[in-house]
Amino acid sequence: MMDSVQAYARMTANMTPDQVAAAMPMHRKMVTNMIAQMTTDMQRAGVAPDPGWRTTADSLQRDLTRTTGMTKSQLKQALPAQNERLERLVSMYQETMAKAKANRYPQTYR
Repeated sequence: MMDSVQAYARMTANMTPDQVAAAMPMHRKMVTNMIAQMTTDMQRAGVAPDPGWRTTADSLQRDLTRTTGMTKSQLKQALPAQNERLERLVSMYQETMAKAKANRYPQTYR
């Protein structure tokens, strides 16, 4: 998952403001769906998200709401910070899920 997020960040870094504006509806949907899926995965695994994960997810959701009123150049400027938060969120999610798996199957991780 992290490789895909990093590849996406690299791709968007090279976009023009017009391209970023055109991609923003897909970006909003992708990030929203990723947050929902990670939340569901953690719930199914019986683990609570780290407080930092929740804070970062909330921050990303606020960012997405703010982007609706931004100009093309403002969107271009805002996207790198959003992508960094998304990378942090995915990293925390992966750590949480790895710990949950290790706790569930401790003999596998000795």
